[in-house]
Amino acid sequence: MVVRAGARCETVQNNGISHFLEHMVFDGTERWNEHEIKEIIRRRGGYFNAQTNYEHTAYEAHLPAGDFELALDWLTEVVFRATLPEDKVERERQVLIQEKGGRSSQVLTFFEDRGFGYDLGLAVRRRLFPGSSLGLRVGGEDASLARIDREMLLAYYQRYYRPNNMALIVVGDVTAERVRTATERILGGFPAGPVPEPVPAPKPLGRGVSLLLRGPNFSDRSHMRCGARTVDAAHSDVPALELLAEVLSDRLTDEVRLRRGLVYSIGAYNVSLSDVGYFVVHTESDGVNMAEIQEIIERNLKQLCEEPLSAEELAQAKAQLTGQFALSTQSNVSLAWLYAGYSVWCRAAGMPLPDFCADIERSSAEDVMRVAQRYFVRHNTYLALYRPAFTLKTAALGVATGITLMLGMMFWQRENDRRERSLGQRGGHPG
Repeated sequence: MVVRAGARCETVQNNGISHFLEHMVFDGTERWNEHEIKEIIRRRGGYFNAQTNYEHTAYEAHLPAGDFELALDWLTEVVFRATLPEDKVERERQVLIQEKGGRSSQVLTFFEDRGFGYDLGLAVRRRLFPGSSLGLRVGGEDASLARIDREMLLAYYQRYYRPNNMALIVVGDVTAERVRTATERILGGFPAGPVPEPVPAPKPLGRGVSLLLRGPNFSDRSHMRCGARTVDAAHSDVPALELLAEVLSDRLTDEVRLRRGLVYSIGAYNVSLSDVGYFVVHTESDGVNMAEIQEIIERNLKQLCEEPLSAEELAQAKAQLTGQFALSTQSNVSLAWLYAGYSVWCRAAGMPLPDFCADIERSSAEDVMRVAQRYFVRHNTYLALYRPAFTLKTAALGVATGITLMLGMMFWQRENDRRERSLGQRGGHPG
């Protein structure tokens, strides 16, 4: 069961509330307490899960097909009839803080607030989409989590958890008629309500972005992300962008990883949301290698803009993508999660579910070259680097240097005092 509510619906003040609410709905309903909610699924041999991201919160129940009605009844009870117990709010707050790294995350926030960045992906989104909720963390921040109380959770729950702001995904050995009958019986009594307006899409920047983060690290490992703003998930250019990412990943892996041995891994992918997207090339390596790696990436992108793929390379990329897709959707669970993501942007675009493999097969070498030319222009690209401001080694050297200087100062002071005492003694005797 997919609720169209995630970090994109939040502000700095309530950042993390979607994820907070995801935890709270499992803490009890009028019908079942927290223990019963968990036991109902477990004692039938199944499991349940939930996930919050930028554009949706999804709740999953996985049971044998014979228990389909039980699974639907359970999901309906948890998602629609949660009581959000007051006495569980503080406990879940502490769990959320632990989930995102515990109180130690305050140290990272301290460094960030003083210009020492460490989260390169977040920094890229904040620069590509300034002022948008894409610059928030799904898990929230310590300060925002501390502000969230039951009243805020209840208001958010009542606003977004409405049947006409949701999608039901069923994958398994059940007929459409059985699903329809059970859904009308179990879910039919919940009234529709006003659906919140979608979050405005981030406006184009109209300029390139260059970003350097410097923060503490254990070693001299630098990180790089570069790419370009692209398009929403429903856009016709997305299949060609997927092929571009696959070809670029292969070429970079061959040259940077296998032939030159500069990195352990390097790759590319395209991120597509309901209203915007961005292309990412990512790697990490010793800092001394980054200039060379950047030159290789830029050269390969330039080549993809100027020369169409050979028939062999295009066929290979298509086979890789369609093969990966087939293997990653072999289970009912993986298919359900795929459709959960589709349900968000397909509704926003007013279109049916896409046929991924058919879309990939239809794309041509000219399409791949065209999207490379269209998006990889100077005013639409970005380059982001993370370089350690200091490392464990430099910190150790700094400490050693500091101790040496301190001992030297102590020795100098002691010698100076000794000389002064010696002069004083000489000056006190008659000549």
